[in-house]
Amino acid sequence: MDLGTALLVGAIQGITEWLPISSEAMVALALVKLLGKELSDAVFIALGLHIGTLLAAIIYFRHHLVHLMHALMKDRGDKQDKPDRPVAVFLLITTIITVGLAGPLVLFGLEKINFSGAAAMAFIGLMLILTGLLQEAARRRQASPHARVNLVDSFLLGVVQALAIFPGLSRSGLTIATFLFRRYEGKVALELSFLLSIPLVAIGTILLLVTGKFTLDFSTLMAALSAFVVGLVTINALMKLAERVRFGLICIVLGVITVLPFVWELIA
Repeated sequence: MDLGTALLVGAIQGITEWLPISSEAMVALALVKLLGKELSDAVFIALGLHIGTLLAAIIYFRHHLVHLMHALMKDRGDKQDKPDRPVAVFLLITTIITVGLAGPLVLFGLEKINFSGAAAMAFIGLMLILTGLLQEAARRRQASPHARVNLVDSFLLGVVQALAIFPGLSRSGLTIATFLFRRYEGKVALELSFLLSIPLVAIGTILLLVTGKFTLDFSTLMAALSAFVVGLVTINALMKLAERVRFGLICIVLGVITVLPFVWELIA
């Protein structure tokens, strides 16, 4: 990537990370379209650039993270930390399940989607449509003020996050939808979804770097820096926007638009 493309791709990551429309898909689409990369290569770059928005999320959620860490380390009988401890344990168990399922998929599964051009865009488009349909179905569920995280939630969210490594399956979109299916209130679902992303992205980035699937050269470093700056500036406004806008419909529309070039090639 040249510097301009790196900054653009980073900005796309920095903006779309906070919206349930798959930042991985948006970055991968840009790399496929602008640089002609194969989908598997584009996905590894897209996953690696999450390091920038990870740092932005840590800064934004720093107070939550401190409370959760204290809750994990303090004695179980400390009543003062009772509200935080179940959430901290939930985040820990869910992350373990996700990494256990997603690790093999990242290392071996993503390399199988080695197509490019319209076919790559069609794959992403179909996954976006699926994400949108699930979000639209979930929003019809009635929320319960008594919903509390438990082991069933950890298992479901662990599986969903593992599947979200495929471009177009929005991690935030699928996790928010799962929380809504489990009758959590929208604001709680959104916050828990992004708290889940922090340990997962940290572990995933280390895994990508150690295995050589993602390399921090000058261009990817500039893209990650762009993602960090843009992400930090936009996170608050875009998370509030995500509470009010029906991004399920947006995913479906984006998916259809993305699939159309492939369909055109088939019938032309």
